[in-house]
Amino acid sequence: MAPLADTLRDLLAADGDAVTLVLTGAMGQAHPIGKRDARSYIDAQRPVLLVWLGGTLDLGTLQAAADAGLPVVMVNMDDSALSPIMGFWSRGRARAILARTRYMLTVNEHAAAAFRAAGVPQARLRAGVRLEEPVSVLPYDEDDRREISDALNNRPVWLATKVTMDMVDSLIAAQRHATRRAHRLLLVVEAAQGLDGQMLVNAFNDQRLLTDRSSRTRIPQEANQVHVADSDGDLGLWLRLASVTFAGGTFSKVKAQDPFEIATLGSGLVHGPVTNPYGLRYARLDAAGAARPIADWTVLGRTVEDLLAPDRVAKLVTAGWDVASQGAEAAEIVVSQIRDAVDGIVA
Repeated sequence: MAPLADTLRDLLAADGDAVTLVLTGAMGQAHPIGKRDARSYIDAQRPVLLVWLGGTLDLGTLQAAADAGLPVVMVNMDDSALSPIMGFWSRGRARAILARTRYMLTVNEHAAAAFRAAGVPQARLRAGVRLEEPVSVLPYDEDDRREISDALNNRPVWLATKVTMDMVDSLIAAQRHATRRAHRLLLVVEAAQGLDGQMLVNAFNDQRLLTDRSSRTRIPQEANQVHVADSDGDLGLWLRLASVTFAGGTFSKVKAQDPFEIATLGSGLVHGPVTNPYGLRYARLDAAGAARPIADWTVLGRTVEDLLAPDRVAKLVTAGWDVASQGAEAAEIVVSQIRDAVDGIVA
């Protein structure tokens, strides 16, 4: 949970708020468990707000917070968190404590329904908004983007990230299939880390797909069918120019591309089944209809061809932005709750 606490700390600091966050379990310390330990911890730290960052609930800790008059905000809550506190003998006490919840963010509507049934007031509950580490917004040069966009002259572009040599034949097959729909289609391939871009250029040229690379020719020529992106800042640039992006690493042992890096920059996401270490993010995008998962390389060309239709890719892009931006929305909600609690003490 430390990265999530750091996210909140950074947002508060950026706004000039002098707020100290204390993370239980940090620096090798044990989490306080049970009413007595929790009350001792609260008395020692004297917090103005308790933020519960996911995980199962401890009734003793919540009771200690209630006894101390400490408001509680719960974040990233799943309905499984209720199991330890909703036993036959504790159900009534749990309902009374949950009714005091200042605000709650659940991971989905199913969890929200469970917490409403357990006593959390509807007005203090928000479903489907998850706090998570901020998405890295990849850098680019706006002058380059504008110049290349003008030179492309509405030419359709799709992008493949983290490309290794063993992907070349499959990408060639996909490009040849997709160009049946759009003969001017340009495939941009981002060379995987440590791979010499010229090796990819040679491999595509050997299969009679005219190819250049950004480290030599920054702007793709009209005659080129493939452009190898092997310069610093290329990924952030081409994610802003490509309407469709295939997330490399999702058919290989290479670490998968962070899908939120794609979703936040307005490119329609296509991916294979190997999604580690971002499996949860891919699953959320898939569930929201914000990505096109494919089982094997043979359907990549057909999928890219289908997504060249503006209305179809627009649905993916819109849904992808909604999912990827939830973290920022959740952070603002929690930060607002912290500010209100601090202001209430100061006042």
